[in-house]
Amino acid sequence: MKTKLNLGCGNDIKQGFVNLNLYEKDNVDIICNIEKFPYPFKDNTFEYIYMRNVLEQVTNQREIFQELHRICKDKGIIDIQVFHFSSVMAYYIFTKTFFNYGSFDALKQYGFEVKEKNIILSDKKRWWINILENWINKHPLFYEKTIMKNIFPAYQMNVKLCVVK
Repeated sequence: MKTKLNLGCGNDIKQGFVNLNLYEKDNVDIICNIEKFPYPFKDNTFEYIYMRNVLEQVTNQREIFQELHRICKDKGIIDIQVFHFSSVMAYYIFTKTFFNYGSFDALKQYGFEVKEKNIILSDKKRWWINILENWINKHPLFYEKTIMKNIFPAYQMNVKLCVVK
């Protein structure tokens, strides 16, 4: 049985994963609206859940994270990529939710531990981008509260959560 879930896979079909999408596409294993509960999985099914640019398009975050907590095993990892609020990609027509560096911190009270989070400026790595990203991730509040976010807008945020049961 597959213990990894690619939630909201779109065209990014991953081998060895259960690929779940809202719409039917080639090689999608399960068609499911993640805003309808419960999800079609038993409790404690997955060790790893991958979500790339999914959370921006939904509104009921609390219920979604409750469901992710239910279907994920203890110590399971939820690997999330979202567009940072300063990204031009965050203003896509179907975006419903915006994210900043602290957006996931409140999940501790719901049984999640933030293991890692990073603001990413670009998917094209250059030496000066690496230096700037390192500085920004050491001073994320300064970055988000000042003109720096306008001069150097982020592309996305990567967050890894650990499920605590």
